[in-house]
Amino acid sequence: MGFSVNILWTDMSMEMQQIVKSLAKKFHEDVLEKTREQYEERYERRLAQFFKEHFDRRRATWHCVAGSHFAAQVTHEVTNLIYFEITYTRPSRHRSTQQHGASNQPLPPRQQQLKQAQQRMSEPSPKYWRVLLFKAA
Repeated sequence: MGFSVNILWTDMSMEMQQIVKSLAKKFHEDVLEKTREQYEERYERRLAQFFKEHFDRRRATWHCVAGSHFAAQVTHEVTNLIYFEITYTRPSRHRSTQQHGASNQPLPPRQQQLKQAQQRMSEPSPKYWRVLLFKAA
């Protein structure tokens, strides 16, 4: 399984960036790992709500947009904007056996190529969400 947070643009302090990364990891563990809702449409809404609720506790109104495709132009307070990407890849479920029939002979080269191509096609592609979190001016 692969999980990563990649900051695309920010003017936040390093401390705030670390808070955002730790919250993304917490959300990943609480939602993706426990409920397996990563491919449901409402995931993006829950992701935005999670960040907004956490940052609203800081006695300010924050805005959060989450999705895989969106554009935005916002006015924000200085040092209060972060744009980042969360990438998640589910573990592969195929077995990598290269045996041919009951005899423990390796597959002929052409069949090996076909099997490898089928395995690559059956692997889940990474899922990503981009998140824009900011405090409006």
